[in-house]
This record gives sequence, C-alpha cells and structure tokens, in this order.
Amino acid sequence: MSVKHPEVTIPLIGEDGNAFSILGRVQRAMKRAGIASEWDEFHAEATASDYDHLLATVMGWFTVPFGDEPDEDEWRAEHPKGCYDCRELYAYPVCPSCGEEV
Repeated sequence: MSVKHPEVTIPLIGEDGNAFSILGRVQRAMKRAGIASEWDEFHAEATASDYDHLLATVMGWFTVPFGDEPDEDEWRAEHPKGCYDCRELYAYPVCPSCGEEV
C-alpha cells in the first residue's frame, strides 16, 4: 500500500486518540506541508465511515510512526515532576535540590 503523502508524519501513538483530535492534528500538518487544498478530499474520505476507517485513511495518506517511543529516561526528562519537599521541578527520579525520590 503506498502512502499518498509520505513526507507528512502524523503521530498516533502517545497522542489523544479522539477522532476530532486526530482530524485537527491532520489539518494542522496539512497546512504546514502546504497541502491544505486537499483537506476537503481527505476529510470526506476519513469521515465516510467509522473510527477504524478514519485511522486507515490517515495511514493511507500520511506516514504514521510505530514503535518509535522514547525510552523511559528520555520521556521522564521531558516530563518533569515537582518535588513535594522543596517544590522544584526536576527530571525523574531524584530531585537535585533535596535528593527526594518520586
């Protein structure tokens, strides 16, 4: 199966899976890629049936990465926690100010 716009990447894993959220993500990506003129065609096809059809349409039109999840240390570094003791933000697992572990 060939992808219509392989240069456009639409992440699905780790993102909001609501159909409206996916459509919004696609529309923004299409605008950035300069193919907004194809939005009506994509939207009509993607919403012609059920949720599974929406996902299949996204995968038929764009590159959808699978298995490229960051490792746990990388994820935690990008999602800092707040230390309950000293109220500072830090990357898991240890607060640099007080040494408290999450």
